Amino acid sequence: MSNSEVRDSARKDSFFPPIYVQGVDSDHRPAGNIHFKHLLIKDDVERPFLKIREGKGDGVRDITGDVVLKRNGRTESITIDDAWLRQFTPSAAVKPELPHEKAEGKRQ
Repeated sequence: MSNSEVRDSARKDSFFPPIYVQGVDSDHRPAGNIHFKHLLIKDDVERPFLKIREGKGDGVRDITGDVVLKRNGRTESITIDDAWLRQFTPSAAVKPELPHEKAEGKRQ
């Protein structure tokens, strides 16, 4: 998502945040490869602005970006990187190896 705005989403259902990522239920396919650039989120519901649900517990990887969150008169700039993901998504603490990465590692 680039140069985008998300506003007034799921205002009556606080389970779903403005951005919800659902991983696939397939082996060795972590949730991820999502990049935000100049994303503005306007959300007056007190909740995380991003929720990631893994499919089969294969982890989270390659989610980056810069987000501006406007909530109840406050503005917060957020940089999504590995450190941010580890703080808010425990499964991002260790990046799982993908099958092709494992094969490449065996050749070295």
